[in-house]
Amino acid sequence: MSEFDANTYDLAAGICRRISDATRAKDATMPAFERWSSGSHHLGVCRMGTSEADSVVDGHCRVHGIPNLYVVGGAIFASSSAVNPTLTMVALGVRAADHIAASLL
Repeated sequence: MSEFDANTYDLAAGICRRISDATRAKDATMPAFERWSSGSHHLGVCRMGTSEADSVVDGHCRVHGIPNLYVVGGAIFASSSAVNPTLTMVALGVRAADHIAASLL
């Protein structure tokens, strides 16, 4: 783990502690620093959908209301699956790239 990774982990742990304190969570634990791993697939912060009311990006991974901003990767998933999502992320990235390329013609 680099110094940047450790600082990022500390920042995230602090945010999680503030949230757990504010919500009075009964069991709020963070993984021990020695056990930290980035081997997880972080998903779901910018979900894909058909409207601004229930999603962040459209079917081409473009942020609703911002014509030149695209988000690709696991962030656009509504939830995780039982298998590694890498190929789906690549396919969505290619789809977004095709859409961007077509808009430049």
